[in-house]
Amino acid sequence: IDNVLATPQAVLYSEKFERFEAVFAGAGDTLTAALSALLANGHNLQAATSQALTYLDHSLNAGFHPGMGNIVPDRLFWAQSEDDDEESPDEGGDDPDDTVLPLPTFDLPTHGTKH
Repeated sequence: IDNVLATPQAVLYSEKFERFEAVFAGAGDTLTAALSALLANGHNLQAATSQALTYLDHSLNAGFHPGMGNIVPDRLFWAQSEDDDEESPDEGGDDPDDTVLPLPTFDLPTHGTKH
């Protein structure tokens, strides 16, 4: 796919990406949010477009299929460590860092309001 950022007078930026043979839900939203965030943080339009398209490409590549619907882009692909894929679930062992701690309980307020 050839993505082009253009004005009526000129092409400002162009980049090609491989087309995924899948149907996604939220790809346009992902691109729009990434581009808006980059522009809001002061990036120039061409650099922001390049980074947003690269982010979208990686999000779609890491996308997941939650059920029978469309594939959802994984917008947090960057937060996953690379060694998570290499570790099998039955590994673990005696390392104290592997201990699962109980979640804290939350006391509900004592009023009659129900939401």
